[in-house]
Amino acid sequence: MFPDGKIDLVDPNASWNTLHGVYKEEGSAAYLDFPEPRGGWRYAGSATGQTVSVRWYEYAVSPQLEKRISRTQYDSYIEEGEIEIGDLSNLKLVTETTASASFAWTVTPDQLGGVLLEGKKPSGVGRAQFSKKPDGSWFADGVSF
Repeated sequence: MFPDGKIDLVDPNASWNTLHGVYKEEGSAAYLDFPEPRGGWRYAGSATGQTVSVRWYEYAVSPQLEKRISRTQYDSYIEEGEIEIGDLSNLKLVTETTASASFAWTVTPDQLGGVLLEGKKPSGVGRAQFSKKPDGSWFADGVSF
């Protein structure tokens, strides 16, 4: 917090995602305001009238974890284990050279995944699109989970 009561909550991976707020006290009430356009939130509490010292911490991703992060143009993902693909179902010929099908999937978490997924084992149904090559064989042209 700055001496004038202003506070910035910064997302270190997306600086555009910074929230600007103001802390103020009015009598025995304390307020933390995040004004529009990105918030419009007010948090209220009790003011102590005391100065508080704050210890700041900065966290960083270890080189070992950094190796497990996959980045795309729009997002980042941490590899958490293996995805097991089940049998295809509802296989449909869409055109002479395209087909689609459903498949069941389950994640088997590794040690890191077990922590991040809190012991859960995600599963679901995905869709696959196939295209026919000129030689008559088929290949997976797209997959969604």
